[in-house]
Amino acid sequence: MYTASDLMNSPVITISPDATLGEAGELFSKHNISGMPVVDSEGQLCGMISELDEAKQFMKAAVIFSGLPVVNDDGITVGHLSEEDELNELVADAASQKVSDSMTTNVVSANVDDCIVEIIDRFVSRAVHRLPVVDEGRVVGVIGVRDVVNFVRRMTKRSDG
Repeated sequence: MYTASDLMNSPVITISPDATLGEAGELFSKHNISGMPVVDSEGQLCGMISELDEAKQFMKAAVIFSGLPVVNDDGITVGHLSEEDELNELVADAASQKVSDSMTTNVVSANVDDCIVEIIDRFVSRAVHRLPVVDEGRVVGVIGVRDVVNFVRRMTKRSDG
């Protein structure tokens, strides 16, 4: 029986809840990943952070920015902010926010000995893209939907040949 330990990527890239979204973004880019577990100093799972969470913060900045009127001393709207410098400042503000303010805290995870059927069921029933794999509460790996699909494809090819 195949388990999470057969499917997981390890060692896993993690981040602290006290890190910034900018630091998370750097890890996403450096390791070509789209999400990662958030762990405390003991390696215990605190949450998950993804590029979508990062984008949501940037979107908040852009929404605030896009409709901001410029008003003169008489209270008359004379235009709207649209300078690239202003947007860059708002995005930089979003990037300085802590991971803990944007992460998902209700995390669906897998235990190292969970079977592949249980893992597939979690992906499908909970509509998540990745599962942190835990062993006694510590994050030891991560499984993405693609990892499962590729694993099943390889098994199918082996049985055909």
